[in-house]
Amino acid sequence: MKQETFHSKWIINECKKSPKIRLFCFPYAGGGASVFKGWSEKIIDEVEICAIQTPGHEQRICEKPISSMTEIIYALCDEIYPLTDLPYVFFGHSLGGLECFALYREFIKRKYNLPKLLILSGCRPPFKPEPRPIYHLEGQSFIEALKNYNGTSEEVLLNSELMSFLFPMLKADFTLAEKYMDFNVEKHDIDITIMSGISDIDASPEFMHDWQEYTNKTFTQYIFQGDHFFINSKNDEIIERINYSLRNIIDI
Repeated sequence: MKQETFHSKWIINECKKSPKIRLFCFPYAGGGASVFKGWSEKIIDEVEICAIQTPGHEQRICEKPISSMTEIIYALCDEIYPLTDLPYVFFGHSLGGLECFALYREFIKRKYNLPKLLILSGCRPPFKPEPRPIYHLEGQSFIEALKNYNGTSEEVLLNSELMSFLFPMLKADFTLAEKYMDFNVEKHDIDITIMSGISDIDASPEFMHDWQEYTNKTFTQYIFQGDHFFINSKNDEIIERINYSLRNIIDI
């Protein structure tokens, strides 16, 4: 049984009547809350999914996208804080994973209730630079570089009118993802689970293993078949692993 949807442009969810835990889901660069469409039917009943929707994406496409990690994290703090009355978990893929981590550190500074678990998927540790940055490219050079990520269909990439419309959002997202660095490698009292694609050349399993430097608690790594966008091709397997982690938290 579900209640009325929580009203926020930043958070898309279907409020459950008596959830035991919330799962905040942060999409990859160029993606929006619809990346997690259908997850609520596969996630365990006690969990309420809250998908993040930032300016410039999907129904917020006409809003100016944000290219500053500080600005987006400050805004997300204000939006998410009212929903931290229950135990909760952060899940993010690629850019979303970096946003999860930056948000977690900001929550520590503000002395907010902290997540029970960080699930970071397809993203580099922030003390390591982006191996193949493209955010600085302009025009057609940027669009050509997007092809290497296999995240945008060729039909969309070849549609010049559509790409001119999406260009500011994509540039902002890649600027966020690729310029974010944090050299403060400090261990925290939080469990970290990482997920990586075995063929991902930008966030390889070996590259992502260094996330262990940020926790003095449980560190878990899952490796999936696929490239950087294994989140789309291995959706059911990912949710199965998430469900396992969430059950353990609920049973504590």
